[in-house]
This record gives sequence, structure tokens and C-alpha cells, in this order.
Amino acid sequence: MPKGMDVQRIFVTFLVCGVLVTALLATDSGITGFVSTETVSQDVNLRVDSSQRYELKTDGFVSSLSISGDVKGSGLVNVYLTDGANELLVYSNKRKLSSAMQHITGLSTMDIEPKGRIDRIDTLPGEYVTVSGAFESQCAQTCVLSEMQSPLYLDFVVDPGTSIHISKVIFSQ
Repeated sequence: MPKGMDVQRIFVTFLVCGVLVTALLATDSGITGFVSTETVSQDVNLRVDSSQRYELKTDGFVSSLSISGDVKGSGLVNVYLTDGANELLVYSNKRKLSSAMQHITGLSTMDIEPKGRIDRIDTLPGEYVTVSGAFESQCAQTCVLSEMQSPLYLDFVVDPGTSIHISKVIFSQ
């Protein structure tokens, strides 16, 4: 191979590398850095067998919330996080009939205080079925929170004859 071809390959290699480095330095990559949050997993032993509201008491802003536990019975169970103005779904045991997917998958403390019964039952759309059994770290619409204001409440909407047991609450501040 002639010596001129080696020089040309080296030049093209440096040129391509230079263009790539310039493009990376000149454009905004969107990377903003590490944002520290404290994620707390708190064991609770809460069994709910009728529609009820519980107040969440925490010592700071909650930026995400998920729950783990199990459902017994064949009725519909929906758990909502609400601040009175906004309502977000945390967990539901309804699944689409055609869906093969069964799951959507510290120093701080959070107290859960009962606030009484709520007069509410949700309806199950025709193309859905309910599933019972265990679920882990569910946060349908509460994986990232930004607009919720204190005080926060968990509204459990439970069909008669069905119960939900919450074993763990996971939240970030």
C-alpha cells in the first residue's frame, strides 16, 4: 500500500473525530446532572374493605408515590392520590381483556391516618376485567408528582366483597 494512502486515512480519521467532538461540544445534550432525592420505603399494614379516605402526613414535598400489597376478591379496586383539587390514579386492579400484561410495572416517615368513609364506587368498563393477587410498586399516574399540594389523601374506592391490603408505601422527597 502506498504511503500516501496511510496519510490520507489518518487525515480522514482525525477529520471525522474532530467533527464528532465539535458537534458534541456545540450542541446542548440535555444532560443536566444528578438530582438527589430521598426514596423511602415504609412498611405499613393497612387493610381496606370499603371506600375510604386516608390522609398522608409527611415532613416534606412528595415527588413520587407508589404502593405494594395485594387484592382479595373479584371486585374493582382503585386507589387515588388527591389533594382536593387534583386526583391521580396510584393503582387499579382492572386489566384489558386483550392484554397479556398483568402488571404495570430513610430518615423521612409518612403517617397514614384514617379520615372516614367516602361514598363512591367506580364502574368497570366492558372491555376490562379485574385481577386479584399481589402487586408491587404500583404508581400508575404518581411516579412523578409536581402539582400536588399538601394535605395529600389516599382515596380507596373498593367494590363490596373485595379488599386491598397495603403492605408498603414507597415515596420520594
